[in-house]
Amino acid sequence: MPQTPKSVVKFYCKPKLKRPILVAAWPGIGSVALRAARYLREKLGAEELGEIDPMPFFEPGGVFVEEDIIQPLKFPQNKFYFWKNT
Repeated sequence: MPQTPKSVVKFYCKPKLKRPILVAAWPGIGSVALRAARYLREKLGAEELGEIDPMPFFEPGGVFVEEDIIQPLKFPQNKFYFWKNT
């Protein structure tokens, strides 16, 4: 059964934001962007807004083996946070 946008994107709250700005980070060399986004989130005390279920967007092409045991695949997290400058 195909997933609808409502089942893929989950929102935990609906804050009223004025003039929102999106800051996005993707993994890359050294995960610099992810570390910078995590730093901002932690220093500002941003709250979790929602997330995107990664399962519909990835087709497993292999397995993850740790200490000779097949482990469940780890999909990337796709989370949204917000912070209000009051």
